[in-house]
Amino acid sequence: MQMASNYVLVLLVHALVRISAAVNLGYLSSASTAAPTPDKRPTATPKNAWIWNMHAKGDTKKFMYDPVILTLGEALRDYGANVTFVSKDNLESDEHRNALLDDVTATVARGQKPLIVALAFFFTGADEPLSILRKCKDLGAFVVFYQSEAYDFLDFHEHLRMCDGLCDEIWDFSHANLDNYPESWRRVKNRYVPPGYARALDFGVSVAKQGTHVKNIAFLGQWGVRRDYRGAPLEPLYREVFGTKLVSKNDIHTAEDFTGFFTEYPVQLVTYRNENCCPSTNVLLAFRMAQLFSNRACVISARAYPHDEEEFQGIVHFAERSQIAKVFDEKSRDVGNCQKQGFEKFKAKFKPFSILKRSGFFDVW
Repeated sequence: MQMASNYVLVLLVHALVRISAAVNLGYLSSASTAAPTPDKRPTATPKNAWIWNMHAKGDTKKFMYDPVILTLGEALRDYGANVTFVSKDNLESDEHRNALLDDVTATVARGQKPLIVALAFFFTGADEPLSILRKCKDLGAFVVFYQSEAYDFLDFHEHLRMCDGLCDEIWDFSHANLDNYPESWRRVKNRYVPPGYARALDFGVSVAKQGTHVKNIAFLGQWGVRRDYRGAPLEPLYREVFGTKLVSKNDIHTAEDFTGFFTEYPVQLVTYRNENCCPSTNVLLAFRMAQLFSNRACVISARAYPHDEEEFQGIVHFAERSQIAKVFDEKSRDVGNCQKQGFEKFKAKFKPFSILKRSGFFDVW
């Protein structure tokens, strides 16, 4: 998925995101317990939706996909839908598989179009999950394939082909991806649906006091997979820029560790695989951005694909490597203001319900 793709949610690790996800939403259960939001659009008879993590490792890989799973869950719930979360772990028995098919059948019998959003297609590791999904479609489900990988990361065309004849729509987190879809895939309706500010992603990291000046910039994740377009490792290049001001960490394992790290290092650096500039073709790491901004980080990023940058204008502080130290110097002098503005703008623009509404999906479902 965007595959540790670039954002190492090894970074937030398992226990971390699962704490919030399990408590607030839960797998294979309705996600309708939270208080409705002001723009909730109630329906006379709630529609049914399933969000299915198809990764072969099931719940053990769920944390990678939580930014989009939780965003879509909240958006659909606030629309008035009954939302169920599915993974390998709760579809292993015939009883559970038959229950899913029975629920889809019953929903269609009521004259409704059940929605299934499937992600991690590429990592199913077996034909059975796809055969179950095909049965759901044959029964009348509306199937959405959430494309979660960067176009330059794996066999992008093969990834798309996996939903051939199976998907009604494709949703994607990046314009860089969408603009690289081959013409043959433009026959399938595709939508820009990035992860956003889902309440379950917010661990309550505080904003620094006004006027707080910080001395360090932090990178959370593993440098090993990050190289520039020439193949040169990025870590030495960024250490030339920041020197001892750059702090790296890749062993965050608890919510307490995470909030402590972000509180101590509120300015966060985002870099890319095959990093290039300018113009850049870097696929903006929307999964990572959702985690960072939901926890009030002041984010400084290498340049990304122009259309993706436009979406995050005034939220992420983009800079070429030659200018990035200057941007850090400016933002670090009043880090609280940077945190506050980024968080508020991100929360307002990337509210889950608003993301799906802007995509136009509610007009067809």
